[in-house]
Amino acid sequence: MPVRCLLALLVLLSSAAQAQTQIALTPSRDTVLFESPAELSSGQGPHLFCGRLLTGERRRSLLAFDFSAIPPGSTILDVTLTLYLSKTLSGPVTVSLHRAIGNWGEAGSDSGSGGMGDSARMGDASWRYRVFDQDFWSTEGGDFAAQASAQTLVSGLIGPYDWSDPDLARDVQDWIDSPAGNDGWMLIGAENSGNQTAMRFESRENFAMTRRPTLTVSYRGAPAGGPPPQLPPSAVPGLGLPGLSLLIALTLLLGLRRRVG
Repeated sequence: MPVRCLLALLVLLSSAAQAQTQIALTPSRDTVLFESPAELSSGQGPHLFCGRLLTGERRRSLLAFDFSAIPPGSTILDVTLTLYLSKTLSGPVTVSLHRAIGNWGEAGSDSGSGGMGDSARMGDASWRYRVFDQDFWSTEGGDFAAQASAQTLVSGLIGPYDWSDPDLARDVQDWIDSPAGNDGWMLIGAENSGNQTAMRFESRENFAMTRRPTLTVSYRGAPAGGPPPQLPPSAVPGLGLPGLSLLIALTLLLGLRRRVG
């Protein structure tokens, strides 16, 4: 068998070994920021809130995930965040995920089922504090990237909603490559569409486990011993490597067995 065919077979087998893997994660921490003269939070509450109340006060939520179960060097292929909407008086609005900037805390506050908040405990995040009462946000309401990593239209019907976008996958890739930069996302509702746009989603502490936030990550692990050998598209006449199929690999393998036999 020509050497180039053996090399092509090696590439295919190496690629097959790098099978796509999917993992489902729940948040390692989540909390709510309540716009209010008081320092309010909900680090242990069963719900996450975003949008505006009838009074005009805003609610924003923070979620972060632990990616240590994904091997270093992996390539992130796709990311989807699923949140369960359990209550709203709003019609259809767009809800956005923005990359959070700076570390933030989750402590013992619990607003219960309502959206009015609970007194922030030491270590909680609040509207003014990233970590109460030690470190302020640079901007009240939290620091986050101006451009959304993902958006979705929430119709107002009770049930699950998904956020998925290449930018969301890029965020996770960055955090796999540089874990120290993982500050999670800020969930921001319709804040410029009038009042009473508030949405209530279930948090990681919610009693209904199937309704808790879920981040589904598809990735390809790093190849053992470094990257597979690279061949130019001309290595197999008439076919580029992207066009090589498992059928060709099997054909090459059978040919090698016949020659050896």
